[in-house]
Formats: sequence, structure tokens, C-alpha cells
Amino acid sequence: MTARAALPLPGSDFPFPAAQERFTPVGRSRPPPPEAHRDAVRNALDFMRENLPEPQGLTDHARAAALSPYHFHRVFRAITGVTPGRFLTALRLAEAKRLLLSTTLSAAYIGQDVGYLSSGAFSAQFTRLVGLTPGGFRTATRALAGASVADLLAACPEVERHGKSSVRLSVGSRPDGKAGSVLLAAFPTGVPQDWPTACTVVEAGGTGELTRLGGAHHLLGFSLPSHASLRQVLTAAVETPGLYVARSDLVPADGVVNAPVPVVHLPLRGVTVFDPPLLTAIPLLRLPPSSCSDAS
Repeated sequence: MTARAALPLPGSDFPFPAAQERFTPVGRSRPPPPEAHRDAVRNALDFMRENLPEPQGLTDHARAAALSPYHFHRVFRAITGVTPGRFLTALRLAEAKRLLLSTTLSAAYIGQDVGYLSSGAFSAQFTRLVGLTPGGFRTATRALAGASVADLLAACPEVERHGKSSVRLSVGSRPDGKAGSVLLAAFPTGVPQDWPTACTVVEAGGTGELTRLGGAHHLLGFSLPSHASLRQVLTAAVETPGLYVARSDLVPADGVVNAPVPVVHLPLRGVTVFDPPLLTAIPLLRLPPSSCSDAS
């Protein structure tokens, strides 16, 4: 499959025009953290997951990690790419997505079950970070749960490209050797939530381009086998078979204009417990609004 335009992105019209702002990829090439730090963060993540319905904060997480709050915050962010608070929110909303798809529980009950004190606060944060209301998410995914992501993306309208800055992405093949699409997206933060600044879909082992990338961004590549269903994508987790990701940081280089479009290489790898859950409902966000109307 050739690269297909998504949100405000080009398709496969290579060669790409020159960017007016140069970007520099910042990979995770720094030395790996000590194993003791990884164990400490793993303990904190276990605490978060086991206590989702309960009030918890930085002090609780640092205690579970056996580190001071200040040191824990720095170690956690260095390993996961986000703060403990953002990761906890991502875990809560990922579990809410799973419950919305797999149960008939009310949104209000689900919000309480994942740690929100009021249904209003849950609904507001879910809508802001996932991109749809809880009811709209449930309605749309139930109607399309059996559809493959490849078919869904093929049916989505292409959107005119905008913006001045771009980066070319070269994606690695899937480690299992199977064919599969890769969703490439750029987010302002390390948690893939809400609308990405830009995104596109390519085949594993292929190339694509992202535009509208003024300022620093976090790049995410997300791949499942071609036959994967929409439900599998929206509830993807560490234990999901055939799930691979690629991540990189991207920062603009100061004072460089009309530079060649840089190429960022993104090798796919298995998901780990240190990867924040995918919150954004990107395949659904590309559908017409009428397809995602709220449930009564």
C-alpha cells in the first residue's frame, strides 16, 4: 500500500519540497538507565495500575519506587518520556476505553471505577484527551468494531495539506516479518492523546512525511498486522499480539531556513510497560462527525 494522506498531510508525492524550518531528530540514543531505576519505575507503574480507582499522587508513586519524590520524578520522566501524573491519566483513560468497548456499564460508573470523583470531570478529560465523548466513542466503535483499520483508513476523506515545516520518516519493517500498516503521528507531549499535530499511514518498511511541525514534537509509529480490527487498535496494550511501536523526539534547529527535508529513521520494536498507552482515537477522529455522534 502506498502512503495515504491523513489529517493535514501529503500522501506519496515525492520528492518533498524543502522545509522552511529544519528539524533535528533526538533519538533515545543516550545511555540506558540503570536497571535499578527501571525496577523502581516498574514498581511505581505496578502501584498505579493496581490502584487506579484510588486517589494517588507523586508521594505515593515515589514511595512505591523507594525514591525521594524529586529524584523519582526525574527518573520516571527519563525512562517513560512523560511525568508520573500524565502516565497515570493515560492508564486511567486507557482502562476507561476498554470498559466502554467491552461492557454495558454507564460512563459515570466507568469514570468512578478508574479514579474520577465526578462524571463531569471524567467526561471532560476523556473528551479532551481521546477526542470523543465517552458516549460518542462507544457508539462509533460498536458500529465499526469488526472493520479492519486498513479498510477504515481507506474510506476516510483526504485532507488538504497545510503548514510550512515537514520531516520525512523512514519506518523499519515489523520484527515479526509480517505485513502491516504503521500509523505515524506527531504529538506535542509524550502521551499520544487528542488530535496529533500531524499524522499519516504507511506500510511497514516504507516512508512518509509529516508537516505542520513548528516546535518540538514527539513522534510515534504504531503498527498492528493488516487484518487488525479497529477494536484491537483502540484497546492496544503491552499484551496485544503483533503490536509494535517506534518513538523519537524531534526539536527544531535554531536559525535554519530552506534546509533539505530531514529524514528520521524509526525502527519498530515491541511495546514495553514503560510506553504510555495510546489514548487518541485517531481512526475515529478521521471520520465525519456524524459517524461519532454521542450515545443517548
